[in-house]
Amino acid sequence: MTITQSPAHGGTYFLNSIPDLVITKTGTESGIDFVLRYGNEDILSENYVYDTDNSIRIRELGSIATSYLKAITTVVNENLLSVTGLISQFSVVITGENAVTHTFLVLKCNADMPAGLDASAWISANFLSRIPREKRTAPNRNEYLSFVSKSAYGALTLHYRLVYDNGTLHEVSGTLFSTIAQADNIIHTINVSPAKIAAAANLSGTYRVLQYDVWITGTGLETNRYTFLPDYSPYRDKTNLVFVNSFGVLETWTATGRTLLKKTNDISLANIEGNYRKTSQDFIKENSLNSGFISDNEMEWLDDILLTDTLGTYKPGTSGMDEEITMTSIEVENSGLNELQGFKVTYRKAKNNHLEFAAAARGIFDETFDETFS
Repeated sequence: MTITQSPAHGGTYFLNSIPDLVITKTGTESGIDFVLRYGNEDILSENYVYDTDNSIRIRELGSIATSYLKAITTVVNENLLSVTGLISQFSVVITGENAVTHTFLVLKCNADMPAGLDASAWISANFLSRIPREKRTAPNRNEYLSFVSKSAYGALTLHYRLVYDNGTLHEVSGTLFSTIAQADNIIHTINVSPAKIAAAANLSGTYRVLQYDVWITGTGLETNRYTFLPDYSPYRDKTNLVFVNSFGVLETWTATGRTLLKKTNDISLANIEGNYRKTSQDFIKENSLNSGFISDNEMEWLDDILLTDTLGTYKPGTSGMDEEITMTSIEVENSGLNELQGFKVTYRKAKNNHLEFAAAARGIFDETFDETFS
């Protein structure tokens, strides 16, 4: 047998970019034994016979591997998460006239990456996000960036460069984290919110951050810089969302369009003792959310939100997810013309706790109050 195509031994692949396995018959054997391993565990074992063209093609290994790429998150501190399980080792063992084993790494990525893209090189140079290296933010928003670590990188340092205006234009640089502990195939998620960067730069008084860049260095490593551009527009409605992106790590986004609340009650009636009475009811509260106008890059990136299984809201000035939500409908229209773009979604609270006695506990401010105000 001749293996004409296979995941390269020692290679790294995005989940949806694992190449098909193609084997050509060169001897008298009628077929092969094939085993797919996750670490040291056999997860698929099959016998395949050659087609009439004397070849065997095994497709879509990623559809099997995806079930084994599950995030296990450890909270290091309020600014750093360590995630294992999203980049793991797999092996294919082919036994015919001889036995061949190819061992490779797979990184969870639900998106189809460009053909020919070197996954190992891309991972070492970029943060795990589908939006190109520039993003809009605002002073009271949460922002997270994630990257894959290797023990060969040694101790890592997260750098920042910040440009701000306090009547005079200033530029400052520094480090947000240093000596982050390393191990192979751990993903670190770092809080790079505007407030964190401003605090690291010791900004005080009246100022306005115009731009900040973050990047990571290590032994033989320097990632591309990721730029955040604060938006100070006075949007009437802002809905802050946190979600798990196509790489399986946290990202955030804020919708700035109009938000509407709709309440309905789905009631079943019956004639009981001569009176119409409720026999069952489902009280439904749905929010209709408009993204506001977004760029072409944001329009494509936000497919991650439309397809995610984990989505929630957060309140400004707090970390983590405040409340999990579930999308119930999506409306995206893009004419492809040079015009403003946006989309609408409808969502409900994931938890069916529509009747809450909480007004008295909130004091004089409601939940829209910005806790970072000073």
